Amino acid sequence: VCVCVCVCVCAQLHLIHWNSTLFNSLEDALGKKNGVVIIALFVQIGKEHLGLKAITEVLQDLQYKGKSKIIPCFNPNTLLPDPLLRDYWVYEGSLTTPPCSENVTWILYRYPLTISQLQVRPCVCCQSEDFSLKHEEISVE
Repeated sequence: VCVCVCVCVCAQLHLIHWNSTLFNSLEDALGKKNGVVIIALFVQIGKEHLGLKAITEVLQDLQYKGKSKIIPCFNPNTLLPDPLLRDYWVYEGSLTTPPCSENVTWILYRYPLTISQLQVRPCVCCQSEDFSLKHEEISVE
């Protein structure tokens, strides 16, 4: 499973998943039925989130398009809210950035993820001049 992680200044975390059983890449999966699922969480500033720390520590190595980084033994489940707070909505939509492909399944969590102000700062450097995010690939094993 390939997970692209994007944190934007507008306080959202997107975990972008593509169906590697049916498609060879995210680009192949875009716009196709059962191709892409995005888990979206609102973000609030508070205490440091230990699950996000593994990602924020490598973001400085991913400042340029085409860069990738492997994070061994990372469990993306640590980025989700506490199991008792896992209310969510599911809807069909599109990407929020170009190419704005449709047929994207969105899972939007009701309760926000709490991260520290210091964890937000490395994410801002991933933002391009036109305020659209560069989605960098972080492979997890």
